[in-house]
Amino acid sequence: MLSEETKSLIHFNLMQGVGSKTIQLLVEAFGCAESALQAAPDVQQRRLAELGSSAPAGLIHRLLYYPLQRELELIEHHGCDVITLYDEAYPPLLKGIHHPPILLYVKGEIQAADNKSIALVGSRRATEDGRRLCHKLSYALAKHGVTVVSGLARGIDESAHRGALEAGGRTIAVIGRGLSDVYPQENRNLAAQIVKFGALISEFPMAMEVRRKNFPQRNRIISGLTRGTVVGEAPKGSGALITAKHAREQEREVFALPGQILSGMGQGTQALINSGQATFVNEAADLLKLFTPYRLRRKPAQTPESLQLFLVEQRDEALVVTAVVGYFKNPAFQRFSIKLEHDVRIGSRDGRADVVLLTAEGTLAAIAECKPEYEKFGDEQLRSYLSATDTRFGIFANSERADRWEFYENLGRSQFKKISRSEFENGILGGVSTKLSRHPREPSH
Repeated sequence: MLSEETKSLIHFNLMQGVGSKTIQLLVEAFGCAESALQAAPDVQQRRLAELGSSAPAGLIHRLLYYPLQRELELIEHHGCDVITLYDEAYPPLLKGIHHPPILLYVKGEIQAADNKSIALVGSRRATEDGRRLCHKLSYALAKHGVTVVSGLARGIDESAHRGALEAGGRTIAVIGRGLSDVYPQENRNLAAQIVKFGALISEFPMAMEVRRKNFPQRNRIISGLTRGTVVGEAPKGSGALITAKHAREQEREVFALPGQILSGMGQGTQALINSGQATFVNEAADLLKLFTPYRLRRKPAQTPESLQLFLVEQRDEALVVTAVVGYFKNPAFQRFSIKLEHDVRIGSRDGRADVVLLTAEGTLAAIAECKPEYEKFGDEQLRSYLSATDTRFGIFANSERADRWEFYENLGRSQFKKISRSEFENGILGGVSTKLSRHPREPSH
């Protein structure tokens, strides 16, 4: 049975754009999550400001991914446990990182023995030799009682999990979506085995779908759960290198396996070794030295001047996002839903639209690009989002005041027109299609 405090933390975790840091600050300010949740938004804003932070739009306007009751039903239906940062069962190694997840959804069991752990990650498109080497290493580690942690992806991750299981050992998979489903689907049987002899873990709400931005975020958990991270085959640009970066920032050890440089699959790992960012490793014996008496080192927190400026800009931008969400919360837009940080694919590049307005069918009615107060640049980014998604209306917002925003209409074929606020509202509220394929200015042929 989940406590009211845990339910309150789950509720906060369901709010769009509200991260672990904000939730921890709220708990600190109000003494507990339950009291923080019951506080009025203006009181929450004031308390966060006193702690040098700003209130995200999702907190102020209570923008949930979906209702709390649905989340509680999914947790029960899938037999998941929820471990919060304030529980004794929370993994101690993970608690030692900067801004650890406020809660973990767990399917299976986390044990004290899992403190003796190694992360083994690498490319989804690994060669057969790379997969075999990682399987062998994982098998040997598990035979020595080491829990192998990875991400359940194809390629190296999959080989790491299978090696540990075949050795009769433990393995933990940290996934980049909610635990109501498994990604990728071909690893469902593997996931079921992991639940029996380890655990599936996620910090994302149960029904959270797969998003590109989730994977770099979950990678900090993979490295944070472990004494060290081994990067198997990884080309340049591989997500496994992000896990290695997190490990270094968390002051954990980083290792790399030899890769096939000529094929390109080992270029990332070789670069780690050549730059001194990782230690060459070839067998389990090279890693077992990590499990001598160990003390996590913590660097004193520093906030250089450049970082202070960045944080100020981030707070200013958050205020603009809040203003845009407030505008979209107007009763006139009530038949639409609001989503923060919407993924947009622009050619080969991934982008994130700050705020979008969605129809009941889930199509984009409008996109808003938000920048810090009086930032002049950003309209080009908005236009790229409008073009990539065929969305007809957009807002470039660089102020908390709506009368200073720029409103755009996408005419198609990279043609855009600045329009008035009333034209923007009439275009959306008047029932005119928001998709360019049915735009009245577009030719019918």
